[in-house]
Amino acid sequence: MTQTPKISVIIPTYNRSKTVCDAIDSVLGQTYSNVEIVVVDDGSTDDTMCKLDKFRKRVGVVCQRNAGPSAARHAGVLASNGELLAFLDSDDLWRRGFLERCNSVLQAAGAETPCCISNAELVRARGKRNTSFDNATLLPGCAVGLWLNVTEILVSRFVQTCQTMLMRRSAYEQAGGFNPNVRFDEDHDLALRLSLLGHWAFVADPLVVWRQSEDSISRKVLEDNRLFVECELLKWQRFEALVEAHGGRLLSQVRREIEKSQHLILSGNNRKGLATPVSRFIHGIMQLYERGAGAAYRRSPWYPKMKTTKLPDEALCPPPSDGRWSNGMRGGLVESKANVERTR
Repeated sequence: MTQTPKISVIIPTYNRSKTVCDAIDSVLGQTYSNVEIVVVDDGSTDDTMCKLDKFRKRVGVVCQRNAGPSAARHAGVLASNGELLAFLDSDDLWRRGFLERCNSVLQAAGAETPCCISNAELVRARGKRNTSFDNATLLPGCAVGLWLNVTEILVSRFVQTCQTMLMRRSAYEQAGGFNPNVRFDEDHDLALRLSLLGHWAFVADPLVVWRQSEDSISRKVLEDNRLFVECELLKWQRFEALVEAHGGRLLSQVRREIEKSQHLILSGNNRKGLATPVSRFIHGIMQLYERGAGAAYRRSPWYPKMKTTKLPDEALCPPPSDGRWSNGMRGGLVESKANVERTR
């Protein structure tokens, strides 16, 4: 692989005409130019297609019936041909140096490293801000490096990965890619499988802006999350089969997650379905128990901490002095080398 491999950027969208253009502009504005962009319209009923017309010569568009983000991302992968893959949701943004810096770190980490993950600034609906690394209590101790215990961390808590990751296509295929049948938590599902392929490279700077809107899937899941918990259960059951040979604490934690999902389903974990006082009482007790157990685990010595090793400074392309790693959408657009034209 060359030091400037072609990167395929996949942007799934569904009724996001107000934000999808900003997401595309954040890709066109990257300092890394060997990029193709594939937008997958997942059955939008708004004016998304009209908004995409202005990008006709620079962006490939794939249309499909609504099948969910996992199926849309996988369709984008099939329609692309880059050596590296990156996924950006249509209401999020990349800062200008995201692709260039993640590629630099990934190449320095070596061909056996499946992916590079960046930190992200989380902008919530009510204006609150923090980072994805803070949320997952990831304390890397260095600006860039190798993350050594990825699976151990991902089994213990959620880490934002989909918008923040640059991965090798070969690793995506080896891990099995996005499962088109999974509608919730598909990014964590893929991340778990990718973690079994080797250490990850990382960038501690927040190069991604993750924006939680009022109508985002994550907010809807909070209102009615039975389907989410069922997807969680299937995810952990599939992963159990992959890590069964590892045994020890890892397998025990996976089975703990399976039991937790089963308990939540049995307690009627669906607010709209808690019709009787007894079912609401059982559900409340289960929620309190899980919160208490989770809080105790996070404070225990068994809660895993991020283990890292620093990459040699001389192996990395240093950040330029103009601040383009951390600045927002300044500096105009950079044309993509790949003018992808597809039949709509």
